[in-house]
Amino acid sequence: MLLDILIKMISDYAPSIDLAITTNGFLLPKYAKKLKEAGLKRVNISIDSLDKDTFLKLTKKDALQDVLKGIDSALEQNLGVKLNSVILEGINDISDYSKINGIILNDSNDILRTPSHPRMKNLDVIPSPYL
Repeated sequence: MLLDILIKMISDYAPSIDLAITTNGFLLPKYAKKLKEAGLKRVNISIDSLDKDTFLKLTKKDALQDVLKGIDSALEQNLGVKLNSVILEGINDISDYSKINGIILNDSNDILRTPSHPRMKNLDVIPSPYL
């Protein structure tokens, strides 16, 4: 994989840089450890639905379980994780996943972190000003 080589080069040149990538998370179960070892600090993972059929409709891939495993893999490697989602009214809803992972959605759809949940240690979910 070339990405880990690039991350390693950047990390070796400037170790203090906060290296992050944006991904669909699909390949993180396979590569999270290698990317962390290369110097990656954080990942932004896109996930627009927790419903298998809706996920398939939106992404054209039957890969929801792989993305969820990717999130878990990133957290297991102590990578910072930010989840990105575009909420489409009446089409997708991440509230089920939020409940599973200790994230609270408030009435304005801002996503708030609940640090008491053990899986939330390195999960960084930031409210969007566009919601």
